[in-house]
Amino acid sequence: MAQKFLKIRGIDPLLFRDGRPFTADEGGLTARSLPLPFPTTIAAFVRSQIGRRAGWDWSDINVLRRAHTIPVDAPLLQANGAILLPAPIDAMFAGESNIPVRLTPQETKKYRTDIPDGLWPVMPAAQDEVTAKASSHGSFWTRQAMMDWLEEKPMTEIPRFDGLPEEERIGIQINRKTRGAEESRLYAVNLRGFEEVRRDAGGIRAWNEYALVARTNMPDEAGVESVGTLGGERRMTSMEMVDDTPEIWPRCPSSLKERLGSAKRVRMILATPAHFAAGWKPAWIDSSGLGESNGPPGVANVKLQLVGAVVNRRIPMSGWRMRQGENGPRAIKWLAPAGSVYFFIVESGDPAALWRDGWLQPMSDIEQDRRDGLGLALWGTW
Repeated sequence: MAQKFLKIRGIDPLLFRDGRPFTADEGGLTARSLPLPFPTTIAAFVRSQIGRRAGWDWSDINVLRRAHTIPVDAPLLQANGAILLPAPIDAMFAGESNIPVRLTPQETKKYRTDIPDGLWPVMPAAQDEVTAKASSHGSFWTRQAMMDWLEEKPMTEIPRFDGLPEEERIGIQINRKTRGAEESRLYAVNLRGFEEVRRDAGGIRAWNEYALVARTNMPDEAGVESVGTLGGERRMTSMEMVDDTPEIWPRCPSSLKERLGSAKRVRMILATPAHFAAGWKPAWIDSSGLGESNGPPGVANVKLQLVGAVVNRRIPMSGWRMRQGENGPRAIKWLAPAGSVYFFIVESGDPAALWRDGWLQPMSDIEQDRRDGLGLALWGTW
């Protein structure tokens, strides 16, 4: 098996439906699209393209089982050839400021809270930093800004991005019998494009190109079909193999490796949504906040104690089973969103294992969820 990297771009604007209903009822007349597809959506697309190229018989249950064993880590967003990463939730912005304020666990008895499991409250170290109303505009950071944040470097103003550009299209319902338009039956579809033109008074200001990046393991001789359909409405999408470079898949900087090697306090930031059995918290963290002796999934010889977490509202992930004889909706999984941050104290072991074995590796509890790329993690200090 060889590690391969793939770049995915919509030929058409794509639809990645969220969990809200799309019906003729009031409030349901718009099909809304996620800023990025779920990791499972990209995993299924990559496996399909591998199988199409190899000529697999999808009616064979053994082929389906084989396809599900192919690990796919995705998606990371690329803009104009540079990787963007989900904004960490432990960064707070006051008003329109572009300089982030750090949130860290504060071991204090000044406040009475309902935080579960005896965790410490997460807040700015200096109380004067929260006098202004906080805002979190901007969903993605540049790779360099994220690496600086993980290393606790002083931060200046940072550029922030909103992900794949939105494009709304208006349609009208067609009567299936007459094939004519239904009166007063308008609906909207919110799509995500891969090209963006920004214009000012003088004309074009910027031309931006976006792509999604995936990492997978496949047989050395295997390939992928270059064109297929992805997301809702089966819209055309291209995929190509690319070389492994930092612009395709971020490396852990040498300075961060050094910090992690001797760190007593570490944090985990989710680069993709994660599925945990306990909801917001990984199953390898017990009720006392301690992790198992073998640490996070795939990371050996390090024991961590959870002391704080910043997790946004859970997000639902569902879908539709297309397998023969199983047509129907999938059960909802509730995910911890990308950008969620978990603060740990290193109890014992070698914290350097976190970057050696855990850098951009999936941290979800269930093995199949990890194969689907749910819960890719970045590690830093605090």
